[in-house]
Amino acid sequence: MNWKSTLSFRLLLATVFAFLMTTAALSATFYVATTGNDNNPGTLALPFATINKAAAIAKSGDVVKIKSGMYKPSTRIQPLNSGSANAPITFMAEVKDSVIIDGSLASSPTVSDRLGLFTILGTEANPQSWIVVDGLRIINSTFVGFYARYSSNITFKNCSTRNTGASGIIGANSSDILILNNNVQMACQYPSSAVGTNECITVASVNRFEIAHNVVSDRTLDLNNGGEGIDAKNESKNGSIHHNTVFNLVRLGIYVDAYQRNLSNVEVYANTVFNCRKGIVAAIEAGGTSQGIKIHDNIVYDNELAGIQIAGYLISGIMKDVFVYQNTVVRCGNRPGATYENCGIMVDADNPLNSNFVVRNNIVAECAIQMKTKTLPFLTLDNNLLFGVSVTPKPNASTADPNPLYANPGTGAILENPLFVNPTNANFRLQAGSPAIDKAKGTPLSIFDFYDVSRPSQQADLGAVEYQRVVSVGTAPSNQEPKISLYPNPSTNVVTVSWNTEVGSSCLLAIVDLKGQMRLSKTLKSMQTGQQNIEISTDSLASGVYFVVVRYKGGQVISKKMLVQQ
Repeated sequence: MNWKSTLSFRLLLATVFAFLMTTAALSATFYVATTGNDNNPGTLALPFATINKAAAIAKSGDVVKIKSGMYKPSTRIQPLNSGSANAPITFMAEVKDSVIIDGSLASSPTVSDRLGLFTILGTEANPQSWIVVDGLRIINSTFVGFYARYSSNITFKNCSTRNTGASGIIGANSSDILILNNNVQMACQYPSSAVGTNECITVASVNRFEIAHNVVSDRTLDLNNGGEGIDAKNESKNGSIHHNTVFNLVRLGIYVDAYQRNLSNVEVYANTVFNCRKGIVAAIEAGGTSQGIKIHDNIVYDNELAGIQIAGYLISGIMKDVFVYQNTVVRCGNRPGATYENCGIMVDADNPLNSNFVVRNNIVAECAIQMKTKTLPFLTLDNNLLFGVSVTPKPNASTADPNPLYANPGTGAILENPLFVNPTNANFRLQAGSPAIDKAKGTPLSIFDFYDVSRPSQQADLGAVEYQRVVSVGTAPSNQEPKISLYPNPSTNVVTVSWNTEVGSSCLLAIVDLKGQMRLSKTLKSMQTGQQNIEISTDSLASGVYFVVVRYKGGQVISKKMLVQQ
């Protein structure tokens, strides 16, 4: 390196260091406590009394720590400033779920302004950005709980809502929205059928989003025009809905609906949906378009009507490239008196301009009708395991109807008992000898199954859960099902990976992102018998969900999900 390049490098380091030091020096931590006073400076010793006060002054890089207690704001909480990529503004509970924000005394939000008790609101020309809301609980909001509109790079995580008039959480007209590990109960409770309250968790016209590891439940009365569990709608695109649990809803669990807009590239996987009116539905209600919807590796059971439906509601728009792969759907469509959506998987989206629908490698069992479709030239329906009383074609409409619905097994159907471990108790793992093992056709949509266990690229299993074999000595432990443990998880800068192996085993230890790209790896050769404890630095990984994967020389793969929080 010559002296000029050396000098340039030193100047660059000095500039970066100065920037980091300036950012650190300018950032502050503010405290809020029920015993505080808004005339205080907001320090640990002299905290503010209201979150509203902190929201009005917090700027890029600041952290607002809120102490345990019940807060009853008289107006909505609305941050004034934006953060930045290197210095977001963070609002966090000092102890998760111990900060309760009760909206029963707030004059806003109301149906007239349709905002949230905690609202992040920019403009179309100037979005508000880089704000993290972590661990807060909202109850009794008269309309929405947490709301972000005209915003970007907003994260709602570890929060909860209960008894909100409209959605628990909304992201709308925004980009880069993360809704992670929240609990939404009794949302959309406004007592009027004339009021559109959206859904329990909603993203509407959001580019790049992730709705993951949330629990949505307990909306048992159909009070208004809304209330589905999780909805990606309008012009939403490039997003995922995964690893959520949705149950006890009077409406459907997960919804993907372009409505009048153009929706694209939405992936729905590894979710559990049960005790809802319907499970997972993709549709276009009012003439928009959608392309690139993938529904795979979900477990959907005990829903009154259809388990998974590609629907032609109202003004059915054009849908292209819709894939329903390797889901497990059990005991759906059994509501007494149901005659139309009384099935496990249903395809009735019949716009003649639709193209490339594929329903493949699913397990559908014990539904009123297992598989129900119209006669559609753009639909490929093959290689599904169907078990129950209605697995042969039977017309469901008059033969004069040019496009009747049929109980339709498609081609290559396997009409056998899938041999679940304990379906009564919702254990849908496969027993040894299941006819679903090694029977998947083609390449799976994901390299991981419902439980984040790796799937082989060929000859995977049908349904959402890959069967776990006991492997032989020299490749992986033979005396028990292989498992990985991680500590700490979530990880900040280092994670310890522990698992048992046998003498002479060799493996590749890797960290893989959600796109299946290897981010870190380490080759381990000729290991000794017993527990392996390997530390891996996660400093270079951005915050998010990853998988720690151990791949043995003999081909056996074990994996476990890891959350990185930087």
